[in-house]
Amino acid sequence: YVIEDLQINGGGSDCILIENSNVFFNIENCTVAHSWGFRVAGISLSNVNNSLIIANNCSSSTSGIVLSRCYNNTISGNTVNDNNEGIVLISSDNNTISGNFANYELLDGITLYHSNHSIITGNSANNNDNGIQIIDCNSNTILGNIANNNTWKGIYIEEGANHTISGNIMDKCGLVLGGFNIEEWGSLKIDTTNLVNGKPFVYYKSEIGLGQNNFSNAGQVILVNCNNSIISNLNTSYCNLGIWLLFCNNNTISGNTASNSNSGIILSYSNYNTILSNTANDNRIYGILLIDSDYNNITGNTVNNNDYGICLSYSDNNTISGNIVDSNGWIGIRMDECNNNSILRNNVSNNYDDGISLSRSDYNTISGNIVNNSFKGIDLYYSDYNVVLENTACNNDYGIFLLYSNYNTILGNILFNNHDDIREQFCEGNNFGNHEIPGYILFFLIGMSSVLSIILIKKIRKNNTIS
Repeated sequence: YVIEDLQINGGGSDCILIENSNVFFNIENCTVAHSWGFRVAGISLSNVNNSLIIANNCSSSTSGIVLSRCYNNTISGNTVNDNNEGIVLISSDNNTISGNFANYELLDGITLYHSNHSIITGNSANNNDNGIQIIDCNSNTILGNIANNNTWKGIYIEEGANHTISGNIMDKCGLVLGGFNIEEWGSLKIDTTNLVNGKPFVYYKSEIGLGQNNFSNAGQVILVNCNNSIISNLNTSYCNLGIWLLFCNNNTISGNTASNSNSGIILSYSNYNTILSNTANDNRIYGILLIDSDYNNITGNTVNNNDYGICLSYSDNNTISGNIVDSNGWIGIRMDECNNNSILRNNVSNNYDDGISLSRSDYNTISGNIVNNSFKGIDLYYSDYNVVLENTACNNDYGIFLLYSNYNTILGNILFNNHDDIREQFCEGNNFGNHEIPGYILFFLIGMSSVLSIILIKKIRKNNTIS
């Protein structure tokens, strides 16, 4: 059977819909468009096997081509541009997707859900939200595709195992892993023939003692269960995620530039690492992000012009010190559900919302920081038993702001030119010691100098003879 050379305007339904077929047939050289609705597509196959879909133009629809519960089909040489989604496979195994153009989709170029043992090769998936997505699938091959300029992810793998990813090109985007399973991540076969901005994508799993030679000219780095390694002096900018460590301990990330991506540097479930003297600027979301990571040291980094500069989530006993965190779109340093951390001697200025923000975080120390020119300099929300000591907060709407936060110690801070130096609401048991107000100190010193001058003049007159 051959369906060919048709031109169909779908309106609110599928242009071509075939269900429950095992016969061999071709759909080729058809132009289908304007199919809008839930799971409506230009070409839609359900419970269909042994089909060949070639050289069709499927545009301006909810989805270009959709296969659901379909096996042993080939989708090749089609143009599926300007849809919400380009090509979608759902619970469909042993299919081949090759040589298609899935560009300028509102959402995703090519997506597989719950689909196994398929080959995705030689496709173009550019200028989408996500280029190629493989979600809850196993044992697929992603080979020789071009996935450039995708907003969030070039290639995305979530909750699946035993995929082979090789020879793909990703410019101004990269490869991202989802899920939380170290065994699944460790089963992936990803080699350095994948290129990010013309440089090797570097992926290691279960290695010890990696050094500079192992990361030579890397465009993006992901490590899984790697320890005692040094990642230094790389430029991993303009990809979705510059440097990412998962379940990695005792590593050093130093002297790298990880800018102009979605996130610069991320640690997930990783402990006792050092993030030192890196530049993570102009990222869409996070400059540096820690998730469920403890006892790490974040020191001497420059983290500017991100949405969030340095962010910790469910991470304890970390030290954030001596960083420059400036002009971030929302918050300079943020902690959510984090305890026993130290935020020391950072310059956190010109951030739009908060300089330093703690949310549901207890027993942390915030000391010696400069926190200027934000809406709230230091913000505590549902956070108890913290110490806020000897910080300088000026030119903010609120120097220090506490909401539903109890039994904190606020001592020795320098607060001036804020609309409100200290504001607390719905709090109890906080200890506010003396805080320095520079204008008051200057007034006090001038007054004391005047008194001392009068005493000294009287003493001089008493002890000297004037002719």
